[in-house]
Amino acid sequence: MQDIEVRLRAALRRKDAPAGLAGRIIARAEGRRRWSTPHWIAVAAAVALMASLAWQYQSERERRLQAENSARQLELALRTVAERLSKVERQVRAPETRVIRLQADGQQENMQ
Repeated sequence: MQDIEVRLRAALRRKDAPAGLAGRIIARAEGRRRWSTPHWIAVAAAVALMASLAWQYQSERERRLQAENSARQLELALRTVAERLSKVERQVRAPETRVIRLQADGQQENMQ
């Protein structure tokens, strides 16, 4: 065998764990399981902040949609008024035809 293989086998050979290793691992894991009160307060504050931001986003979205809907309704109303005014203007500006008849006594009679 080559020297590198011998060293590799020696490095990978099974070794016994140091005494008390399991106890130290368990103690460390148990210490990390419990969060202190400040951790829970931070988590609760983060959740409350996210909920507040979500509510604010939804409220802003609804307000924007309502504003867009109002703008569409206003545009339709203005277009309708403009069409009606245009129709009235055409009627006002239309030439009128008047028939004037002279009566035998010299008075005028207007007929529309």
